[in-house]
Amino acid sequence: NFFGSVFSSCLGTLLALLVLILVFVGIGSTFIASSKATKHAQPNSIIKLIIPDELPEQSNNRPIQKFNLDNSISIGLHDLIKAINNASKDNNIKGIYLQSNGINHPYASLKAIRDALETFKDSGKFLVTYAQYIDHKSYYLQSAAQSIYVHPYTFIDLKGFQASVPHFKE
Repeated sequence: NFFGSVFSSCLGTLLALLVLILVFVGIGSTFIASSKATKHAQPNSIIKLIIPDELPEQSNNRPIQKFNLDNSISIGLHDLIKAINNASKDNNIKGIYLQSNGINHPYASLKAIRDALETFKDSGKFLVTYAQYIDHKSYYLQSAAQSIYVHPYTFIDLKGFQASVPHFKE
């Protein structure tokens, strides 16, 4: 009688553990399926594109900081370019409204984004931009647009590039 009750309690515990594991697997698969769901644009949509301050190569490739509870998703350069290229093929998207102010990314990243914007524009869709501050890097990106709109009191800081060769005596 003792061994029967021990066996039945062990069997009940294993069955409860199995059911609990199946419930957690079901919940996890639901979250994974919902996070990968694709969203489709409505007809005659315009994309508002704001270049983020942080733009790593890959999405969510940020250094972990102590005591930072910010779980926001950061888009990577390659995913941003992929999204622009997908938008150029989507018939529901009519154009891109680019809003950029004081971009601080390397020129190689900006060239990749600009090439994607040029491809988007070559697909017959419009590309307009608005800025409150224009420097070399933001103007380089904005120059892909058909129109650049600025506030009347916009600060424009285009000083030109410089290259110099130092001269040493002897």
